[in-house]
Amino acid sequence: MTSRRADRLTSGVVIGALGGALLGLATGWDAGQGAVLGAAVGAVLGRLPRRA
Repeated sequence: MTSRRADRLTSGVVIGALGGALLGLATGWDAGQGAVLGAAVGAVLGRLPRRA
């Protein structure tokens, strides 16, 4: 069973990777580089505590 923090981290990485890949394609960058950068940003944002 996974914790909510792990779920947020996983979803942050997945959403970040998809968003980064799309942004990479839209701006002319390599989609792979955009996905890696987006996953890194999503991992950081997914670890931040949520405000109530």
